[in-house]
Amino acid sequence: MTTAIWVPILGMVLSAAASMISALVLFNLRQLNSRLDKVESDQKLLAARKVECQQEFISTGQFLRESGYTRQRLDQAIEVIKCLEGKVNIIEQLPNIVGRIVAETIKEFKTVKG
Repeated sequence: MTTAIWVPILGMVLSAAASMISALVLFNLRQLNSRLDKVESDQKLLAARKVECQQEFISTGQFLRESGYTRQRLDQAIEVIKCLEGKVNIIEQLPNIVGRIVAETIKEFKTVKG
C-alpha cells in the first residue's frame, strides 16, 4: 500500500517536471525564433545598405572620372590662355618693336646716304 501512495505522487511530480521542461523548451524555441527573425531583418537591411553603397561607389567613380575630365579640360584651357597671353604681350610691344625697326632703318639710310 505504501507503493500505491507513492506512485500517484511520483506521477504528479514527473508530470509537473515534464510540464516545466516543456514550458522551458517552448520558451527557448520562441526566443530562438525571435532571434532568427531579427537576424533575417538585419540581413535585409544589410542587403539594402550594400545596394546603396554600390550605387554610391558607382556615382563616386563617375564623379571622379568627370572631375578628371574637367581637370584635363581646364589644363588645356590654361595652356591656350598662356599662349594667347604671350601673343597679347607681343601685340602690346609691337609699337615699340616697329618704332625700333623704323629708327634703325632711318639710321641705316642716313649712313648709306651720308
